Parts: sequence; C-alpha cells; structure tokens
Amino acid sequence: MIVLEKIKLNQETVSTIEFDLLIKILNGSEFTVKQSLMERVNWNEFLRLAFYHKVYPLVYQRLSQQSYNHIPEFVRQELHKPFLLNTMRMLSLVKEIEQVALLFMQYNIPSIMLKGPLLSHELYDDLSSRTSNDIDLLIELNNLDKVTELLVSVGYKIKYQPPRLLKDWKIRNHHVEFFHEEKNCEIEVHWRLHPGPSKEPSFAEMWEKKEQTSITKTPIYHLGKEHLFYYLLTHGARHGWFRIRWITDVICLINQTMNFEKQLIVLKEYQSVILFYQFISLVEKLGFTVLPSITITSDRKAIALAEKAYVFIKEEINIDHPPSKDWDIYAKRYLFQIKPYSQKCKFLIRKLYANSWDAEILPLPRYLHFLYLPLRPVIWVWKQLIRQKVIYRRF
Repeated sequence: MIVLEKIKLNQETVSTIEFDLLIKILNGSEFTVKQSLMERVNWNEFLRLAFYHKVYPLVYQRLSQQSYNHIPEFVRQELHKPFLLNTMRMLSLVKEIEQVALLFMQYNIPSIMLKGPLLSHELYDDLSSRTSNDIDLLIELNNLDKVTELLVSVGYKIKYQPPRLLKDWKIRNHHVEFFHEEKNCEIEVHWRLHPGPSKEPSFAEMWEKKEQTSITKTPIYHLGKEHLFYYLLTHGARHGWFRIRWITDVICLINQTMNFEKQLIVLKEYQSVILFYQFISLVEKLGFTVLPSITITSDRKAIALAEKAYVFIKEEINIDHPPSKDWDIYAKRYLFQIKPYSQKCKFLIRKLYANSWDAEILPLPRYLHFLYLPLRPVIWVWKQLIRQKVIYRRF
C-alpha cells in the first residue's frame, strides 16, 4: 500500500510565483502585482512552465493582447518564434487532415476528428492558440482494417498497435498509431475514446451529433459540444490533468454559450459526474476563474481526486510515463479511483481472464486458455524480465 508521504514531494514547487503568474495570465484578466514581487520572478522558470504545460501559444496571445507592462519584453520575444512555428505546424496538420478526410470519403468511411487544429478553432476561434503534435480521429471498429490499408497505401507505417491474439484487444485498447516519415506526421486512429472497460458514447451517437468545421471546404467533422465536453473532461482526468492545457480547454468550452443541463445529462449517462466535480475543485484550488453560474456541492471523493491531480500538476508527473516505481503505483491507484463502481468491478473481473499480452508472451491453444489464470505470476515475471532487457538495450 502506498501513501503520499512515501513519495518525496518537491516542497519548492508546491506554490511558486511563476506558476501563480502563469495562471493569472491564462485567466485572461488584467491584474496588478507589486513591483517587489515581480522582481522575484524567475522568468526563465516562467517560460519553462509555459512550454511544459503546452500553453505558450495562449500565453503569447494574452501578453500581446493586453498591456502587462510589468512583463519583460524578452519574455514575449522568447515566445514569439515558437508561436509562429506552432501556427505553421497547425496549418500543415489542417492540410493533412483534409487529405486524409478526402481519402476516407472515397471509400465511404465516416470519421470524426477529436483534437488538433479543429479543436483549437472550435475552442479559441483560431488555429494558433493550441499546440498539437498529431492527428486524432475516431472511426468505427469494423473500418479499422480498411483504414489501416488506406493509410499504409499513402505512406504511413504502423508505429504501434496492440496485439490482437485474443478478442479482448477491442475493449482493452482504443487506438492504433501511424507515422509518415516524409511528412513527419503521426495519426492516432481511435475506435474508442478511452481504453476499456468503460461506458462511453457509441460511434453512432457521436456521429449523429457531430458538427462540421468551417475552416475547410472539404466536409470534416468534429465532436458536438455535448460529447466534446464529455471527452475533454474524461480525457483530462484519465491523464491526471498533469498539463494545464487540458484545464484551459475545458474552461474555454464551459465559457462558451452552451446548454449546461444537457452536458450534465451526458455525464450522468456515462457515469462521469464525479470527474466534473473533481475538475471544479481542481480549478478553484489552482486559482482559475470559473463561471459563477456553475456551483456544486462539496464532494469528498471529488476533493480527494482533485488533490491527487494537484500533486501531478505541481510535481510535473506524467502519469503515462511515471518517473519511478512509487509514482507508477500512485498513478495506477489514481486511475482506479476515478472509475465508477461498475467499471471497477469489470476491471477487476477482466484481470481473471486471459489477454492478448499474455497470449503474446505465452501462446496457448484456445482449449488451454484457462491456464493463463494460474500461470499469471509466471507471465508477470516474464514480462518484467523482457521490459528490463528493453530498457537495458536503450542505454
């Protein structure tokens, strides 16, 4: 059993001038700070935080739009070039998205864009306010083989795909990664929003309420606001909110004109209301401005989950790649705690069944699959040895 005290927290990062200043700028409102306090700001640290949390385009825009006279000019200059490079990158991704969409249209394959430039335009009304390294799109599972064939035909190579030895891969996994070396472009093809087992909207539901982007002549679709809110909220929670960018995305969507009652209906249907409570508790703790019309009753579980996410943010812990075994355990515990009760039960039950990774390590004929359960300790040790060999080879 792991407790927070076992992890050595960096007390210097629990509350810093630079981090608090970053939040104030992202809030987008004028503020006054004592000159004596501004003299203590480490501007290089401020810039590092802006780049780490991937909010530097938004920070640059806020600094350009408003007169923060107490911000040194070199800070704007340091942000200017990366801002322009990001804008060019987003324009390049839009071009590639359009080509992929046209390719899929030729074969009547419906697809929905999840993030990237379309999300930046939808939330911030321009392409340059948000960073994106790849293209995320959602398709129906029965189109996965055809989509793979099409992407490979235009120069993409499979970067990663989960083993498909047993049927569990359809639920346990949610995407395949492709990469185009010449274009330096990565595409993640999703057939689920999240790895399972989880309760989420079907593709048919999301397709029915999709919206068409206005930035291309080619019909390209993204999630409707109700499903987009659900996705951004659950995606951020699943990653422990360790980057501020995910928080600003949700705040921006909340601040747009939207029927919030409909959003809550979707969250209730897919057992995610607690994650919204966690989000509100977290943004209040961080100092973000939240619409006064949104009020919730205090919830102990939500506050506890917000505290855990707060640790991930301030300690800069990427829970997808934890820096130590202790953090790995802490992250896995968090990911289990954010699941609703029914999903926790399904998650534990599935632990008793064979999965494709077990079959990859130790292939067995179908009539012997029952042996995976008693052999699980042996397979686990085998996996650890293989993982250590891979790590050793990298160095």
